[in-house]
Amino acid sequence: MTRAEKLLLALSDIRPDWVLDAAPKNTLPETGPRPRRSKVKYWGAAGALAACLLLAFWGREALGGGTPPAAAPQTPPAAAASPAPTTAPTPAPENDALSNAQRPSGAALDELLGELGTAQDKQLLPGGGTAGAGMGYEARLAYTVDELADGNPGAGAPGVETLPVWRDASALPYGLPAVGLSEQAMTEALQAAAAALGVELTEATPHTLGETGSGLEHLDLPEGVGPDSVYSVEAAAKNGWHLSISGDGTLTVSFKGEAGSEDSLPLPEGFAAPGPDTTDAEGRALTAALAEQYAGLLGMEQPVAVSYAGDYDIYGERDRTYLAYEGSGDLGEQIVQYALCRTEFILDEEQALPGSTGGLWMLRRYDRLAAAELVSEYPLLLPEEARALLAAGYYTTDVPVDWPGEDCIEAVELTYRESGGLLMPFYRFWVRCDEAPRSEAEQALGLNTYGAFYVPAVRTEYWSALPEQEIADGGALRKGAQ
Repeated sequence: MTRAEKLLLALSDIRPDWVLDAAPKNTLPETGPRPRRSKVKYWGAAGALAACLLLAFWGREALGGGTPPAAAPQTPPAAAASPAPTTAPTPAPENDALSNAQRPSGAALDELLGELGTAQDKQLLPGGGTAGAGMGYEARLAYTVDELADGNPGAGAPGVETLPVWRDASALPYGLPAVGLSEQAMTEALQAAAAALGVELTEATPHTLGETGSGLEHLDLPEGVGPDSVYSVEAAAKNGWHLSISGDGTLTVSFKGEAGSEDSLPLPEGFAAPGPDTTDAEGRALTAALAEQYAGLLGMEQPVAVSYAGDYDIYGERDRTYLAYEGSGDLGEQIVQYALCRTEFILDEEQALPGSTGGLWMLRRYDRLAAAELVSEYPLLLPEEARALLAAGYYTTDVPVDWPGEDCIEAVELTYRESGGLLMPFYRFWVRCDEAPRSEAEQALGLNTYGAFYVPAVRTEYWSALPEQEIADGGALRKGAQ
C-alpha cells in the first residue's frame, strides 16, 4: 500500500470534527470496506482534489473508527495454526447458472409483484436501499467477473431460505457519525481490547457530535440525540499504539513501534512480507496465522481465513485483502458474520512507512450488530426471482448508466446493506456496464466495469414499496428500462 493509498485510508477515517463526513458513515462491507486505490469507484479525480483541499485547509491527519463488502468460501489450509470450521460451507453454485428454464415466467413475475406488502405477520420493509458512498458509484474493474471473488460465503446466492433483519440503532441522518453504543460501553470495549492485546491504555477520550460543528440545532435528529451524544472513544496505549471505537461497534487498532514511530509490526514467524506474486493460498495461510495470533481480540470459535487480490486500479494493479470471519454457524450465519462482523488485517505490503518491514499496520474489527436490534427472521426470494425483478427494472443502484440488459448480468451474491435504518439482506448483482464512465487509462488496459445492482432479498410480500422511483442524487431507487 503506497503513501497515497494510506492517505486515502486515513481520509476514510478522519473524525467528523476535523472534516465533517465526506461519505456516509453507515455503509457496510460492500459496501466494502475502506476506500483503497480501487476497491470501489468512489475516489475520482474530483474526489481526490477535494480530499487534498480538505487536508490543506484543516492541516490534520489521523486514523479512527469506520464501517465495513463474491465468491466461493475460502477456508484456512490444513497446515494453518488457526482453528478451521469442522465442515466447509456449502459450495456456491456457478454465478451464471440461472438458465432460461430456471427463470420465472411473466406470470410468475406478476405474482411476485401482486404479493407486494400483503404479509401481516411481520413488519414490512423498504423496497430500496441507502445510497452508496457519497463520491462516485459502486463499481469494480476487472477483466472477468471471476477476478472479483472476495470470499463471501453468499456468492452464487446459495440456497438460504431465511435471514434476519436488524434495526440499526446507531444510524443517524445527514451523514452524521453513528451514535449507538454508550460512552461507557465503548470505553469498556477499548479496555477489553487493550487487555486482549496485552497493552496498557492512557486515559480514554470521548468525541461528541457537538465537536463536528455541523449545526445540530438546525437538524431534525432522533429523540435523545444532541451535541453531547458520544460517537467515538479513542485512547493511546503506552507502547505507542492507538485504539478507537465508533458508535456502531467498529474497533480500529493502529500499530506503531517504540516511541510512536510509524513502522509496522513484524508478521508471524515463518511469513515474509507479501508481494504482487502472493497467491490466495499464501494469503489465507498468513491470515490464519494472524487470526491465531490475535485470537483473544477476534473472539472467534472457528475463524475462516480469506485473502483475495480483488479488482484492478487504473494502473492495472491489485491490492490484496486479508480478513477473517466466524465460521462456526450455518451458512446463513456465516453470511451475516462475513458481511457485518469480520476482522480485516491491513498490511504495509509496499513498505512505504519509515522503517517498515512490510508487516501489520492496522487491524479493524467490525461489529455492526453491537448496536443493532433484531426485527425478525424473514423468508427470502429465490435468486432467479430476484433476477427477474432486476431484469424488469426493480432494483437499487448508484451506477450512472441506463439498464445494460439482462445479458450483462454476470454474477450474484447474498450480502447485507442498510435500508431505511435497517440492516437487510440483499441480492447484489454484478452487471457489466460497457457504457459506464471510464478513464483513458482504464480503456487502454481493456478492463471491464462491473456495477453493483441490488434487489431486496426478502420476499416481496414483506416489501412496503417497489423500487420504481428514480432520484438523481446518487444511490437512488431506479426503475430500469423495460
